[in-house]
Amino acid sequence: MKTFCRILFFSLIIGVALMCGRAAAGGVLYVLSPGTTYQEGCVAPCMCPVMMSEEVSGTFLLTSQKSNDPWFARYRLSRIAWTVSDPDRTVIHTITGRGTYQVGGDFALTHQLVLDVRINGGELQHLDSGMVLGGSEFPAIAISVDRSTQCYDIWMDIKAGPAGL
Repeated sequence: MKTFCRILFFSLIIGVALMCGRAAAGGVLYVLSPGTTYQEGCVAPCMCPVMMSEEVSGTFLLTSQKSNDPWFARYRLSRIAWTVSDPDRTVIHTITGRGTYQVGGDFALTHQLVLDVRINGGELQHLDSGMVLGGSEFPAIAISVDRSTQCYDIWMDIKAGPAGL
């Protein structure tokens, strides 16, 4: 019950932000926080190095979605506009796309982020965190996603929060 109340409370925060004009285009503007990273390269069991690990900056919209599930609050991510830059601030990749986020649970708080993104306008990449423990920091989001491929992979550690909060 405590988990359900926490989700309801944070859903109300997003609703109030929408009504108070903090929203853009029907959603709450989120900003990626320092520590958001993009990594690309090899993973176990392959024996090759990680080729890139760089900071990511940018924004997205988070919009509450109706759901018949009483245990999970569901959201849509849209207007993903992220850039991956090296320490000299040279843009390496641009990332666009959309996704979904859900947070809640019956006995333990869990959350999941699923993204469908294009990197430099290329083919669609499906990144998924799976359902993992966490989400207590919502409306801030802190979660890792990856492509779940063998050896060569793309993964991101996402840290974001509502703009202006």
